[in-house]
Amino acid sequence: GNADNAYFFNEGAFIEIPYQSALNPTSISIALWVNAAEIRENNRFMGLHSWLGYKFQLQSANIPFFTANTTEGITNQDAQNPIEINQWYHLAVTFGGGEMVFYINGSDVQTWIVPDVPDAPMIAVTDHNLAIGVGSSKYAPDDSNYEVDWIIPAPWGGYFHGKLDDIRLYNR
Repeated sequence: GNADNAYFFNEGAFIEIPYQSALNPTSISIALWVNAAEIRENNRFMGLHSWLGYKFQLQSANIPFFTANTTEGITNQDAQNPIEINQWYHLAVTFGGGEMVFYINGSDVQTWIVPDVPDAPMIAVTDHNLAIGVGSSKYAPDDSNYEVDWIIPAPWGGYFHGKLDDIRLYNR
């Protein structure tokens, strides 16, 4: 609610929040204000080890997109509603109990029943910090060791270009 106090991200800048179990619940709700400066592939708001944990982002057509890694596998879904650049939106996603629900400006815009991971809890990611502005707090320079250390190669990652404000994470 304070003018000119949003976080501005560009070229991979991010905020790192030290890991604690509260950042890695088995069910999750994420809400934030977003003002994207450009349409980009993998315009990631936040992530806890990206798709190996969870990530929230804008996909290539500027559509809100969420990935969750569960005990039954990885699930990806989108809101199917694009947002405009250089305009503020309140975005939220909830995941748990076999459902993923997207909200834009307070309206439920897309509900997905996730049959491939029914009632599966999100997995615990303990060796990464929460990253805001990118999808993961750790990146490897290339994919040469990915199958061993599971550190996401930088070329596979993505960063957010725009402003974020009032970022909230809930365990339900």
